[in-house]
Amino acid sequence: MPLLWLSVAFMAGIIIGSTCSLGWLVVLVFFLLGIGAGWVERSRPAASRFSAYWRQISPVSAGFLLAAAMAGALRYQVSIPSWTAADLASYNDQGTARVRGWISAPPDSRDRIDLLEITAEEISLLENDSSPNTFTAVDGKLIAMVRTGGGWQYGDEVLLTGLPVTPAENEEFSYRDYLARQGVYTYFGYPQLKKLGSGRGSFVLKLTFGLRDRAYAFINRSLPQPEASLLAGILLGIETDIPANVEDAFQKTGTTHIIAISGFNIAILAGLFISLSMRFFPRRWAPWVALAGITFYTVLVGAQPAVVRAAVMGGVGLFGRMFGRRQSGANSLAFTAAVMCVFNPDLLWDAGFQLSFAATLGLVLYADPLQTVCERLAGRWLSEETAKRVAAPISEYFLFTLAAQVTTLPIIAWHFHRVSLSSLLANPLILPPQPLVMIFGGLAVLIGLVFPWLGHLAVGLTWPLLAYTIRMVEMLARLPQGSLGLGRVSAWGVAGFYLLLLGLTLGWKKISISKRLSLSWTAASLILVLAAAVTWQSVLAAPDGRLHVLVLGVDEGPAILVQGAQGGCLLINGGARSSQISDALGRRLPFQQRTLDGLLLVPGSASSLEGLPETLQRFPAQAVYISGDLEQWQVGRRLVDTFVGEGLPVHDLAAGESILLGEDTSLRILSVTSKGTALLIEQGAFRMLIPGGVSLYTLQLQESMQSVGVILLSASDLETQSSSEWQQLNPSAIIFTEPVAGAPDELPWLDLQPHLWLELITDGNQLWLNAGK
Repeated sequence: MPLLWLSVAFMAGIIIGSTCSLGWLVVLVFFLLGIGAGWVERSRPAASRFSAYWRQISPVSAGFLLAAAMAGALRYQVSIPSWTAADLASYNDQGTARVRGWISAPPDSRDRIDLLEITAEEISLLENDSSPNTFTAVDGKLIAMVRTGGGWQYGDEVLLTGLPVTPAENEEFSYRDYLARQGVYTYFGYPQLKKLGSGRGSFVLKLTFGLRDRAYAFINRSLPQPEASLLAGILLGIETDIPANVEDAFQKTGTTHIIAISGFNIAILAGLFISLSMRFFPRRWAPWVALAGITFYTVLVGAQPAVVRAAVMGGVGLFGRMFGRRQSGANSLAFTAAVMCVFNPDLLWDAGFQLSFAATLGLVLYADPLQTVCERLAGRWLSEETAKRVAAPISEYFLFTLAAQVTTLPIIAWHFHRVSLSSLLANPLILPPQPLVMIFGGLAVLIGLVFPWLGHLAVGLTWPLLAYTIRMVEMLARLPQGSLGLGRVSAWGVAGFYLLLLGLTLGWKKISISKRLSLSWTAASLILVLAAAVTWQSVLAAPDGRLHVLVLGVDEGPAILVQGAQGGCLLINGGARSSQISDALGRRLPFQQRTLDGLLLVPGSASSLEGLPETLQRFPAQAVYISGDLEQWQVGRRLVDTFVGEGLPVHDLAAGESILLGEDTSLRILSVTSKGTALLIEQGAFRMLIPGGVSLYTLQLQESMQSVGVILLSASDLETQSSSEWQQLNPSAIIFTEPVAGAPDELPWLDLQPHLWLELITDGNQLWLNAGK
């Protein structure tokens, strides 16, 4: 108990030091006064009425608590940076500079950018130095934002040329403070980057990151999207591929702890590990087995600082729960948090640290008492043994989550200004399969790294669980009033909540701990159910004899997936937003179909091709077709060279040539001009025209272009002719890829821009349209 009070006092002192400029001398004087008063109070316990009264409140003397608080204030003041010429941050906002350093963390890849953490070693200010080759030794880390596709890796030596600036901040978010908590004070936006060499950094970390990259590639080859992105987030902590709509659904339902390696996630994981280890191992070995599981998981996801902090918190919480002493767990947790703050005082303002601490504290204080109450309630109608079996899964998947939610609720409300009401329903529904996802997924990935074909079969068992998780979260996210917006939350409100919770906790009656976990499903029946689900998904996604044309509306121009009546698949461009394209492909292709029959590249926006390498990593193409002057872009030339280097057949299509996607389905190149390439998709009597910038006059010169069923018009098409002029082809419907003034009233039309996707389905005679977000 004294350890708890001293740790809390130390962290309170850090907060005091951040808000009050007491000065070194004042802090030192109060620290020494506190030590002296503490020794006096300890040697003469009944010296005053105050001492007697204080001992009823706290087991630690007020003097020692004052000394601990002053130690925290002193530690914060020492941490305030004071830059010298040897620090990288001292060169911020002073003009263009060249920096030599090495990439000290795996690149944080997004849809179009990579964020690189670089440890700087030398710098040269170009504007102030007459000799650009004169470098000054510096120390510090920086974040560089670069365009994706550079192939940067941990350990690469690099040379940056750009503007070193202080990270930005505004009223809503301080990127400067966020990076400062990671020891980064300098930012480069889109610098010139040159690779000088490789081989820097830790050999062990290289092996770890290499294993992680191989596991990530295996998951993307073996599972469709968005299930692959969810498994990568759960197992590897890679969240960048999760589609925006799926991520938004997790946020609305308060279940982001499933996909984000946070304190909440580790805390729940620790509870599951301890439950399983207590069932299969002796009591004295169980916490060590659980701790080993958390450690392995931490290394697997990359051992990032936030993950390590969360894992340490979760590991400390294990022992308090294991030995049935809530005070022991709270003492250890508070001491661990204080030690972390000794190394980095800014952690107290980090949302991840706060969530880690609060979630673990919730499990330490409330998990076992809630389970005991559940057993007692069930015992009123059931036998003691049956009551324990019933209470075990309820506790694991609902009550433990509830315990963590209660203690993290004010922090979530404070940082995110909203709380999820649907989380009380979502967590019990989606948490039960997560241990199986981690067990089956982890084993399948390990097997797949050695025997890819066997791992591919094994990872298929996780697909039904992943699909269930995503569909359930998306369904619950659509519930009305499932998420409650709070606006700005008062700090007094947060403090009041915790004071009320503290009062209830101190009055909680201590109860004995008895825990049993019952597994109701056998391994054989579970595997059969999962295999059946995979089979049914394949049956339902099988070709239905109809043509499906999926059009995705993105900023750079539409990406189009054509599925023939017999199942042939052709992707047209499709590299604008790799996560969105992969999500669409994963949802609509059969589970066992991991390849595209072809990829067609036509002129359009150069940025619409930047994400293609990542898309093709998940969905390899058997052939590549090019029509038009694609090599006018640098990215287009690079892509063609990449395809040829990988041995992919590359076909250059001229006007009049076709790509067959089955007996009755084809895509024909109508015309190739300097402005673009016109395409015609045919299925029986149905025809869909994609002018691609080719003029109406050029198309009408062809005998077959007297009428079409659907026309997909882009901005370049409307520059040559108006929408009313395109009606000369007698279309049944017109689709605009962006808002258009003066749209035709005589026939059905659809503005694609407000929709994330549009699907046209036809059997050759009838046409069905589906649109959605």
